[in-house]
Amino acid sequence: MVRVVEVRGSRWRDVPGRVWTSLPTAADVPLVAEYVGRGVHPLPDRDALTAVLSPVPGPAADAMAVEVARRGRPGTRDGLAAWHRLLDLDREPERRDEVTALAFLARVVDRDAVLARLVPTTGGDEEQHFPGLPGSLDPAEEQVCTRAVLIRLAAIAPPPVRAAALSVLAVWAWDAGDGATASIAADLALAHDPTYVLASLVGQLLRCDVRPPRHEVRARTPGRRDPRRAMPTEVTSTTVAHVR
Repeated sequence: MVRVVEVRGSRWRDVPGRVWTSLPTAADVPLVAEYVGRGVHPLPDRDALTAVLSPVPGPAADAMAVEVARRGRPGTRDGLAAWHRLLDLDREPERRDEVTALAFLARVVDRDAVLARLVPTTGGDEEQHFPGLPGSLDPAEEQVCTRAVLIRLAAIAPPPVRAAALSVLAVWAWDAGDGATASIAADLALAHDPTYVLASLVGQLLRCDVRPPRHEVRARTPGRRDPRRAMPTEVTSTTVAHVR
């Protein structure tokens, strides 16, 4: 232990009993500055994450709803390609990819194709993984950035695909060990659509303290990123596929 500090609200002080000082902004903290540069902003608590994921009515939301409706159902190749590009942090996210990625979640089979790549099942082929993120990112950084992409999509998802986008975030967060995000996303999905089974399933996993496995899908090989962890059979193709 090097130093002990006390934090309350937006202030901090050394322990014991020193003068209270305002916390610096996220961009001024070297540890998180790179995340801020990538558009990933640390959130202070669950209420802040709930607010980020809650829909904001207005012209922007209306425009996204219209664009997703007009896009119709993307083909499998186009839908997965849009997800590939959005999860590639070497690229700037494009509006058309966000629209296509969200429209692709309308059908359960397509939503599950995305989940199979975000959280691959045991023994999946290499083609079942989204491409690796830039090599400068370690697994923890990659997880933070992937979370930011999924939060962004869930936040801007129009009503027809809102529960699906939130449930994709919930499953990924559960598998990543981020119980707070998984719980909030699942609750919001059920608040929007109480019949959405995948969100209900994630909620049950959390309430029953079912934890994701931590074994690797494949042994590591030189030059490859760490394999994704596998989903347990309770939420893989035998159960998750083709449920709403």
